[in-house]
Amino acid sequence: MNDVEVERWCKKNNWTEPRELTEPRELEVGTWVAFPPGGVIETPLPLQAQTPKSRPLEHVFDFVLLILVTIIMLAIAIIMSPCFIEPLISRRRQDC
Repeated sequence: MNDVEVERWCKKNNWTEPRELTEPRELEVGTWVAFPPGGVIETPLPLQAQTPKSRPLEHVFDFVLLILVTIIMLAIAIIMSPCFIEPLISRRRQDC
């Protein structure tokens, strides 16, 4: 959300003094905080009032990492499978 939308939401819901965090604290930078109705401590705005900023680079990195880990696990499974399948096949042949 932009500044105007956040201020409009705050006025509509009786929150006062909205501001965007610029220093890292307990909350993420870019989170909007304000005083709720009757409140004395700044509180993060509810999720419906603020939308998180998109971070496409992080999503791409996560996707590539997921694909890489999946390929490695698949390779390990294929390499290890003969160790477990061969004894099963041998037992089946002996039973027949």
